[in-house]
Amino acid sequence: MNVHDSEKIAGILSQLGYVSCQNTEEADVIVFNTCCIRESAERKAIGNIGSLKNLKKNNPDVIIAVCGCMTQAGETAQKLKEKFPFIDIIFGTHNLHCFKDYIIKRKQYGKKLIEIWPEPSKTFDNISILRNQKISAFVNIIYGCNNFCSTALFRM
Repeated sequence: MNVHDSEKIAGILSQLGYVSCQNTEEADVIVFNTCCIRESAERKAIGNIGSLKNLKKNNPDVIIAVCGCMTQAGETAQKLKEKFPFIDIIFGTHNLHCFKDYIIKRKQYGKKLIEIWPEPSKTFDNISILRNQKISAFVNIIYGCNNFCSTALFRM
C-alpha cells in the first residue's frame, strides 16, 4: 500500500511541477507516508520527522507533510501536531486524493492543515502516478489500512 500510495503522491507533486531530489536540504516538499503496523516503523517515522525541526527553522518555506496509516490511527494526527508543530500538512489514507489541494492551500494561505477522514467517501483511481519501475506496478487491494500490509506485483 505505501509504495502504491507513494507513487500517487509523487504523481500529484509532479503535476504541480515538483521533481524528485536526493536530500532534504534541496527539498521544497518533504512527505512522510507512514505505516503503523509495526512499532519500529512508527518510531522510525517519528525520529525522521523530528530530525527536520532545524531544517524547518532555517527554511520555513519547506512544506512538511505526514500521511498514511499512522496518521489515520486514533488520535495520532493530533499527537503529531502537538509534538511537531512545524508539520504543515497531516492527512489520512482516505483523503490522499486531496493532497494537491492541500499543497496549493498551504502555499497560498500559509495555514497548516490537518484532515483525517474516518471513512472513505469513494475510491479515486484516476490519480496520476509517477512510477520508478517500468515492468511492474502496484495495485490497490484495499483502501485505507486493515493492519495487514499486503502487496500484489504484476509483470508483463
